Amino acid sequence: MRFKTPLVLLATLFAALFLSAANANQKAADDLNTLLQRFKTYQANYAQVTTDGSDHILQKSSGKIMIRRPGGFRWETNEPTHQVIITDGKSLWIYDVDLMQATKQVLKNQVRINPAALLSGSIKDMSAQFSIAETNKGNVVAFTLTPKKEEYGFKSLVLSFDHKVLNKMVTINSLDQHSTFLFTQIKLNKTLPLSIFQFKEAPGIDIIEQ
Repeated sequence: MRFKTPLVLLATLFAALFLSAANANQKAADDLNTLLQRFKTYQANYAQVTTDGSDHILQKSSGKIMIRRPGGFRWETNEPTHQVIITDGKSLWIYDVDLMQATKQVLKNQVRINPAALLSGSIKDMSAQFSIAETNKGNVVAFTLTPKKEEYGFKSLVLSFDHKVLNKMVTINSLDQHSTFLFTQIKLNKTLPLSIFQFKEAPGIDIIEQ
């Protein structure tokens, strides 16, 4: 698979999260839940830049994201390669269009938490898995989620809202690489059919099951 990080990290799995929140995290978790509950569907274009600890650019990408809560998630990269990541909450497909190759994963078999796919799941359960901190600057509210377990594959995730709309996401991995995603042309609560989140096998595509 040519384009594994950070995009595959963002959509390789959903996990069943269990509510067991610490009091210190609960207000931030509740505030984040309130903002995410404002949308049942979310569509946006994105531009992504990944930098190392010295701010050298390692990777750029662009494409679009579509979320249909609960469970529906579609991440489509147009540049530098064409890749589509789709889940309906049960199975996850990673489709490299140029290679005509698709990988299918059963989500219940996954272990690590997926930062982006959390947006289409149950936010109220996040505080069992993350320490959550909230900062406010005028109309901008940011939530920093730090995993309570090292195996999740990233050190922290920041979700930033401007005027109560998610417009930025930043992940930091174990190598201190920062991946910043800026969302534009955002549409909330527009109809998204279930078919968008279902992979349709076509002749000639090489299917790999994991």
